[in-house]
Amino acid sequence: MVLHKMKRSFLRRFCILLSVILIVTTVSQQLYGYGTSQMSIEGNDDLMNPTDKLEYRDALSKSPFRLLYHKIDGLLRKTELDSDIDISQNERALLSSWDQGNKLNQCKLLFSSVYESESLNWSNQQLFEESENYEGYDVSPSLISERMRIYNYCILQSMLNVKDLFDFDFFKQKNIDAWDYQVRMFPFLRQDFDKENQYLYPEIFDISNNEMVSKPKLKLTPLEFNRDFWRQYKTLAKGKGIVTTLHSKELDFFYRQLKVLQKLDNKLPIYIVSSDGDITDNHKNELFTQVKETTQQVYVVGCSQILNPSFSQKHLKSFLNKWVAILFNPLEEVIFMDADAVPLISVEDYFKYEDYKESGLYVFKDRVMPHKLATERCIAMLHFVEPSAEENSLLGENSMVSTCKSVKTIKKTLMAKGVYDNFFEKAHLHQVDSGLVILNRKKKLNAMLMSFLLHLLPETQVCFHGDKELFWIGPLFMDEPFSVHPTDPGLAGQIFVRNNENEVQNQICSSQIVHSDLNHNILWVNGGLKVCKVRDSEVNDFSSFPDYFRQRYKDENNLKSLYNAPLYFEGLIIPNPSSSPWFQTRECSMFAYCSTVSIGNEGNKDTFIRFNHDQSERYNSIAALWSS
Repeated sequence: MVLHKMKRSFLRRFCILLSVILIVTTVSQQLYGYGTSQMSIEGNDDLMNPTDKLEYRDALSKSPFRLLYHKIDGLLRKTELDSDIDISQNERALLSSWDQGNKLNQCKLLFSSVYESESLNWSNQQLFEESENYEGYDVSPSLISERMRIYNYCILQSMLNVKDLFDFDFFKQKNIDAWDYQVRMFPFLRQDFDKENQYLYPEIFDISNNEMVSKPKLKLTPLEFNRDFWRQYKTLAKGKGIVTTLHSKELDFFYRQLKVLQKLDNKLPIYIVSSDGDITDNHKNELFTQVKETTQQVYVVGCSQILNPSFSQKHLKSFLNKWVAILFNPLEEVIFMDADAVPLISVEDYFKYEDYKESGLYVFKDRVMPHKLATERCIAMLHFVEPSAEENSLLGENSMVSTCKSVKTIKKTLMAKGVYDNFFEKAHLHQVDSGLVILNRKKKLNAMLMSFLLHLLPETQVCFHGDKELFWIGPLFMDEPFSVHPTDPGLAGQIFVRNNENEVQNQICSSQIVHSDLNHNILWVNGGLKVCKVRDSEVNDFSSFPDYFRQRYKDENNLKSLYNAPLYFEGLIIPNPSSSPWFQTRECSMFAYCSTVSIGNEGNKDTFIRFNHDQSERYNSIAALWSS
């Protein structure tokens, strides 16, 4: 089967060249010549119509799949291998039996190929450094994604004993074991501790009861647990709850969020995950004072004991802390909320979404802003994150997507296809609002690890605004389904009416993003519930645009009073990019947007809702509470 697929792959070899030509010559015709997406063909049926077959990119020269593919190809064809490729008799036996599907043997070869294709000193740490170690912006994303899919195939999605995986002459001769592979793969994990006597496990402090939570009693020895950390830590995940991460400067946002959760009668535990020990004992005492006024159960998860301190100090900043919270909390099912995200329904209702139950990951859309475009380079880079022809030949054609065809393919997964099309076909940069994400950690650990590793790459950080898009890009290239809320986000606030001769215009301006259901009931708000959440924004605004703000608001005190007022829920606009687009204003440090809807215009497809009395009263009571 592998040999037959290798013969077929020669027909695919020009695909990447064709893709590059399309990128250069057809940018003006919907970036890279992308056409209409079609359903992908699952399975490896050689009798399917050739036009329906997925086309894949070639593996790069440093790819472990390229090396392994070349070895098997040479042995099967009984041709001479390159002089610099040395194959032992033991390895030769494993290579010749690849098609027999012995996963243990396959994974021994896959892991050894990771070392051989680079060097014995390989580490993902090298890819995270801003240096010239790797020529071309495509190499690091390609290597990191291939290594993660190998780890997923051999460890996360298998029952193989990691000790057995490294019981191979290649590893014994070079003193390589499972721990060595893990620290190279995940350099953010702590390495300088007694791994044979201490468990790699976070410290969890119960704020509500002002005490440390005991670590679970494990049957495995510390070494057995530590060298297979992700798979073993995943088995400990249990229960449902809320997870957030914040800097100590954001505790005020959390206290406001806590009051809202209390009003909503939340019964789920809340975990604050800290990566750098920023939540000190003094902060815990302050938290205890706030929490004891509620019935909420709050914990602080300290990850400094399980993270590499030098790596954390250098790399785990700002948005990257969100992945630490996602990966190291102790829950199985998680509602992740930014500190300034405000739910307006019972949070337990989020777990009831059928699409979430089916996929295990549910995200909400970002503002629809067609004029904000992803760069050509960034979209081209992601082409190298997808599996190559060699990878698919060796591990099976399970790819959710191939961008290497002028007419691309993707499995139809609810609204996920729309997100894919908007980014890869239309080059729309903003797709997902990650202020609130619902996920099953046990099901999506592999995808979230992929997202985290991709986000750590300098090449990726310049392409996206924070973590947002990685919540769907990671799962996409791990072949993991995800669901996207069907309703576009909108603006809620006071309605400003302008009467013209033939129509009435209604305008709403807001610094928040509002997410609603199909019946236009608000589910949650990103950005807090004051008119402007940005501290001292009135000072910054008058300093940046003095004439503009003096003309409209006279002085800083007037603007400060306006900014500190609770958001007033009178109506909702879901902007239509063609007729009522989001447009940015200078207010609230330029976090504010407006949209204007014309009423009475025939054929108008804009969404404008005036809240009824009960809706307005409920939303405004929560806004007043959050702002107090």
